[in-house]
Amino acid sequence: MSKPEERHQDKLIELSKKLSIREAAAFSFMDGFGLRNIMPFALAIGANNLQIGLLNSLPGLIANMSQLLTIKAMRIWSRKKITVVGVTIQAFLWFALIGVGALYYIGNIKSHWPATLMIGFYTFLIMSGTFAGPAWSSWMKDLVTKDLGAYFGKRNRIAGSVALVNSLIAGWLLDFFKGIDIIFAGFTLLFIISFAGRFIGSRMLKKQHEPQFIIDETAYFTFAQFVKKMANNNFGRFVIFVSIYSLVSQISSPFISVYMLKNLDFSYTQYTLVILAGSLTSLLSLPRWGRFADKYGALKAIKLSTLTVPIVPFLWMVPALTGMVKNDAFIYLLAVQGLAGFLWTGYELSVGNFIFNAVTRQRLAICMSYFSLINGVGALIGALLGSWLASLDHPIFGIGPIMFVFAVSGAGRLLAAVFAGAKVKEVRPVEQFGIGEATHFLKTTSESTLKYFESFTQKIMRRTPF
Repeated sequence: MSKPEERHQDKLIELSKKLSIREAAAFSFMDGFGLRNIMPFALAIGANNLQIGLLNSLPGLIANMSQLLTIKAMRIWSRKKITVVGVTIQAFLWFALIGVGALYYIGNIKSHWPATLMIGFYTFLIMSGTFAGPAWSSWMKDLVTKDLGAYFGKRNRIAGSVALVNSLIAGWLLDFFKGIDIIFAGFTLLFIISFAGRFIGSRMLKKQHEPQFIIDETAYFTFAQFVKKMANNNFGRFVIFVSIYSLVSQISSPFISVYMLKNLDFSYTQYTLVILAGSLTSLLSLPRWGRFADKYGALKAIKLSTLTVPIVPFLWMVPALTGMVKNDAFIYLLAVQGLAGFLWTGYELSVGNFIFNAVTRQRLAICMSYFSLINGVGALIGALLGSWLASLDHPIFGIGPIMFVFAVSGAGRLLAAVFAGAKVKEVRPVEQFGIGEATHFLKTTSESTLKYFESFTQKIMRRTPF
């Protein structure tokens, strides 16, 4: 390639990286208005605890299974075409969810069928986007060749900021429509906006440059071969660790919405604000986590997060166990979710970065699909276990079923972090890291995050009526 061609290629790559950030912002309209309100929508159309558990895990598992077909599709179509088509289909499936709501509210079908149909359509919606995941990851690896933590930290921060604002607006809209007794109209509006955001994002993806990519058939290996060798290689042990952590985390995660909207009787605005507290602290701490991962390694960020996150489920138990009044519980959970957002950020940012660093360009798509499938199985098992426990109609060891679910999840996260993650090693040269560096990072980052978080929550408390 001549120097003028190289310069032209570099310009196309830089433009595509900027477009990718804009595409992430467009996705955030679907995220903030749609994805983050799926659980409230399910509860509004009569979903039970088992259906809530399935909704939080089954779509992801089936979607991850579809990624096995993505590898075959990449032999026929370009990574760009697979991604654009998958995202476009995902956008239009929001109208199917509106149709399910119409069955419940307009057709007056109050049985289990609306929630069951919703799980089916939502599974297809998630699958359409997830199917494109390996192709998109491979594509992005060609566009982002250095400073992964910094780039994806910036991308996630911008997308998260947009999603945060959108979620706040969505919560207010739902409370407004609930107040005038037409909540279905509220969800319909949210899902139409979700469609628009995702469709616009698909047009932005279409404008991005895709570097030439030729599949190396010698890099292919079957899922059975991967599973057989998992325990004997570093990447395989990493997949086992993350999948076990997903399992124990999903025991309680689906029931946070149930806990707030049913047990604590929060309004949609209160529910949204608690969820957004985690998003806000995540955004505020993203740059520091990104720099930390670039300096000390993605694995160090993951381990630091997974060792501290187990405290969160136990903190969630406090309002119910102490009999807090509603508004006190709301303020308390704002702080708890703020802490959770900060602690989870290192994990969520660095899992993808670790895979990018650990896997070669030719094998990234296939490794990402196998990772996602096994991780999805772990999440489904955890959610089903949590659903069974949450559906029990009697106390367990003297506490309610959902409280027990939180306790099991917290203990499981700690055990997974200590034992499952012990044998995973960093895949690139990084600076030394010890207790002193960890303590200093957590202290300075939490202080900075808390400063801005307190300012934000004070403004919200002054301006939001409950």
